[in-house]
Amino acid sequence: MKIFRDDKKISRNSRIGQITTLGGLVVLGIGMYITFTFPDNAEMVAPAWACLLIGFLLSQVGIYFSNRFGRRPRPDEILDAALKGMDDRWTIFHYYKNLADHILIGPGGIWILKPYHQMGKLVRNPKNKRWQIKGGGIFQAYLRIFAQENIGRPDLEIQSDMDDLKKLINSKNPDLEVPVIRAVLAMTNAKAEIDVEEPSEDNIYPVLATKLKELVRKLSKENTIPQTKLTEYIHAMGGEE
Repeated sequence: MKIFRDDKKISRNSRIGQITTLGGLVVLGIGMYITFTFPDNAEMVAPAWACLLIGFLLSQVGIYFSNRFGRRPRPDEILDAALKGMDDRWTIFHYYKNLADHILIGPGGIWILKPYHQMGKLVRNPKNKRWQIKGGGIFQAYLRIFAQENIGRPDLEIQSDMDDLKKLINSKNPDLEVPVIRAVLAMTNAKAEIDVEEPSEDNIYPVLATKLKELVRKLSKENTIPQTKLTEYIHAMGGEE
C-alpha cells in the first residue's frame, strides 16, 4: 500500500495541541486560584468564571488536536497498521489538502476513514439515526466530558467530506466519473464495542479497526475500478502514480 502523509501538518497541529492543552491548564489554574483566594469578593466572581470557561475551551481544543496529532500511535499510524498487507494498487492519504483526514483509494473504490478512540459501545439511534457512544459507567462518562471528544455527527461530516472530494476530482478532470464513496467508522480503542446490525443507508460502515482490512477486502469484491481511473483519482489528490 502506498502512503502519502502531510508530516508538516501533523507537526504543526501537534504543537498546537501541546500549547492549547498547557494554556488551558494554566488558565484553569488561575481561575481556581482566584476562586479559593477570594471566596467572598464579588468583584472576582466574573474573572474567575471567565478563566474557568476559557481554560475549559482551550483544553477541549487541546484534546482535539492532541488526539489526532499528538498521541502515539496516531490515528493515521493505527490505520496504516490495520491495513498492512494491502498491495500497491491501494493508496492512502493522511491529512492531505482540506479534505477528510484519511482517504483510501484502490480497486474496490474510494473510502473515507474516520477513526475514533472513544471507549464504550457504538450504536445508532433508530429514531434520529444519529451515532452515539454509550455505556462504560461513570468513569467513561467523565472521560467523554473532560478527556476525550464526543463522537459528534459523523453522518454530516462524512457527507461534507464526500462532497469536497467529488468537487476536487471533478475540478481536475470534469469528465472523470466518481464512484460511490464509502465511509468507515473505525473504532481504534481496544475497549470499544459495536452494536449496529447493518451499515447505514448512506454507505457508512462501523467496524473495529482490527477488522478494517477484512471489511475493505470483502466490499471491494463488488466492484473493480480500472487502474487508469485509479491513477486519475490519485493525481487529483496530489499523489503520484
